[in-house]
Amino acid sequence: MINKVLKKLNESVNDSHVDYGRIEKQLMQRIQQTETHGRAAQLNVPVQEPEGMFDRVENTLFQRIQEYQEYEAPVNECVSGENELPDTLWSRCENNLTDRIEAAAQLPAWQQILKTDIILPEGRFERIEGALMKRIEHEEKVQRLVHQPFWSTVLPYFSIVGRFALTSAALVLIGFGVWRGKHYYDNSRPIETLVYQQQGTTESLNAVHTQRYASRKDASLSLVNKHGFVKLQNGAALTIDKATRSRVEYAVSMTQNTGKATIFVKKRSASELFYVATPDYRIEVTGTYFQILPGHDNHPTTQVLEGTVKVHTTSGIIGVSEGQSLVYHPASASYRVEHGGRIVPRYDIESLPTIEQLKQYRKLQVNTDIPQASVRINGRYKGVTPLLILQAPGTHTIRISKEGYRTIDTSITVTVAGKPADLAVTLTRSHLARHDETPGRQSVSLPAKPPDASIESSAEHVERIDEVAALKQQAEAALKSGSWQKALEVYQELDNHPGAGRLDKEDAAFTSALVYVQHAQDPDAAREQFLTYLALYPDGFFVGESWLRLAELELDRDTDKAIEYYLKYFRKFPNHHRIAEIQHRVGLIYLQQKKHAAAISMFKEALAGMSHNRRTLRLSLYTNLQKAYRENGDTQLAQQVWEQHLANRADRK
Repeated sequence: MINKVLKKLNESVNDSHVDYGRIEKQLMQRIQQTETHGRAAQLNVPVQEPEGMFDRVENTLFQRIQEYQEYEAPVNECVSGENELPDTLWSRCENNLTDRIEAAAQLPAWQQILKTDIILPEGRFERIEGALMKRIEHEEKVQRLVHQPFWSTVLPYFSIVGRFALTSAALVLIGFGVWRGKHYYDNSRPIETLVYQQQGTTESLNAVHTQRYASRKDASLSLVNKHGFVKLQNGAALTIDKATRSRVEYAVSMTQNTGKATIFVKKRSASELFYVATPDYRIEVTGTYFQILPGHDNHPTTQVLEGTVKVHTTSGIIGVSEGQSLVYHPASASYRVEHGGRIVPRYDIESLPTIEQLKQYRKLQVNTDIPQASVRINGRYKGVTPLLILQAPGTHTIRISKEGYRTIDTSITVTVAGKPADLAVTLTRSHLARHDETPGRQSVSLPAKPPDASIESSAEHVERIDEVAALKQQAEAALKSGSWQKALEVYQELDNHPGAGRLDKEDAAFTSALVYVQHAQDPDAAREQFLTYLALYPDGFFVGESWLRLAELELDRDTDKAIEYYLKYFRKFPNHHRIAEIQHRVGLIYLQQKKHAAAISMFKEALAGMSHNRRTLRLSLYTNLQKAYRENGDTQLAQQVWEQHLANRADRK
């Protein structure tokens, strides 16, 4: 067997097809690249070797050469010799060959191929070379990562972290899918809209289960949901095409060129969409307060009172800001932005209950034998009779007033269960002329608590109430007799009386201001008294009347200041039954000042919200609107107003 092995080792091998030069070149390139880093780079660094080191290296080399010769000699001697050799020498040769074969067997396949002279099958060497190159490239990548501090720490845990990361990512994706599905479901689910108030009608209030709401002629309707509120007046209608948390689509329409829709939208994010459609265009809202009124030839007019809106028309997108209006012009058959409208600060916008609060409210109905009487609930103006409104369960103070009639102060309790609370009142004439509210003997005053903390007896309490009532009678008697100075003194005494309640003090302060106007003919004193009242009672029962009186006092002195007081009244009482009359007055002031755009806006707003049965006021408004158009140079619009609203009336005359 040994002879066969030796013979095989001595056979010449034809390796002409192997390109050893190419292999050598590629290996040298890899060696040069690896020398640029790692420990191999240290060989290129010149180092001053210690003394005697080369002697030790030389001795070590000679020792290894001697060992090699002793290892190779028996093999060479056995192969090249012709004489018979001792058995011991053959045993040595066999042992050395066995060690060499075992050492070679532990080498990778590609190293065994390089050490042998065996001819490989065609293509085998190329496959070995390719595998060798891939392993070299992989080792280079690993070496580059290992030399980075971060990867040298993280690499041992990479496989564990990778599995954990994949599991965590899968759980996160599942959780995100569940959350996204719930979020989509919540945002796409319809939201509730409730009817909060109906004015001028006594129909029942119901939660929204329909999609279209319309106010009646000379009546109003208020709707509330989580996005804000909508007030419809004089035949205006609203269709809710869609109302979810993330998207709202309303459609507003008018009836026979009448009606008004006032819309308040809370601030919204960019992902929440809110659209209001009219027959001509669509309004995109991000959070604002605006009105939609009837315009010319059934073309709507949009007035922005706070914030901004984007109006999408067939000709493009038009931006409308607070104080501006989008108006249709027949001459150009297009919409134009007009300036001069009023502005309402957000803090002055009327706040209505939230949808969550309204779910706990119950119905309250107020009626008077003479309609159109003002109603205040807990000191806040709510509308005119007949009135149907939702209120929180509990006891509420109610004040009912009408020009020329005594004011009624009373209270009513709204219960959680049972029938709706119903209040019916009969009005009686009053001797003192006021615009709205005239407290008389039927007023119920709430006595104030004494300044000290002592508990007074029932007799003392009744005595103080009698003293307050006596002072009020003295003041009224003084006014009837024409002794207005005496009346002012009594009202001052009433205001300082410890038994007088808040309503008594309010009445004394406001009536004193009226005395200065109607009897003393002292506008400066009256102005000061009204301002004092507004400072002391900013939410009092006579706030609206005080603003109107102040405006009238300023008309002859400072018209701009008068307009300012009127606008404060509009903000405080946007749905008051006298609002159209006062808007007409302000429009006339603008017309005198040649502020035609502001006058036109005020006249149109008054026409949209006024009662249909006030024909004289409606005729005056159209007449002045035509005049404003004519003086502003809009002859076509002036002619249109004449033909549609004034010509027939002129022919009848």
